[in-house]
Order: sequence, then structure tokens, then C-alpha cells
Amino acid sequence: MAELALVLPVLLVLLLGIAQFGVVFNNYVSLTDAVRAGARQGAVSRNVSDPSGACRARVLASAGSLNTTELGKTFLARSRLSNPERTSP
Repeated sequence: MAELALVLPVLLVLLLGIAQFGVVFNNYVSLTDAVRAGARQGAVSRNVSDPSGACRARVLASAGSLNTTELGKTFLARSRLSNPERTSP
């Protein structure tokens, strides 16, 4: 029984670490897919009146299980960095 008490915490930490890695990897794949869809939308929507809005909408629609409110904040912050004279989304 003493062996179980010594090994069980290590096994639990290892198991929970594997589960956490799975969640992080799923978020990474979802974000990569959403960005790819947005870039594809940007490439084909050059003649649209608001191409950045079309890209933003495609990214948010393709985000899947990600928290889109946090994703939107990141997108707006990045777009303001690349276009500093723009003040509103």
C-alpha cells in the first residue's frame, strides 16, 4: 500500500498533464484553422467594400470552440497596431 501512495500522485500529475496538453493542442488547431479561413477569405474578397470585415467575420465564424470574445480583442489589437490611425473597429 505504501508503493501506491508514492506512485499515485506521480501518475495523477502525468494523466492530468496529458489531458491539459490535449486541450491546448485542440485550441492551437482550432485557431490555426480559423486564421487560415480568414486569410483565404481575404485573398478572395479584394473587390468587397469591407475586406477586413469579411476576414474578421470568417475568422470568428471558423473559431469553433474558442472564446470568440477574447479572439475579437486580439484581432482588434493587432489590426490597430498595423493601422495606427484607425481608432474604431
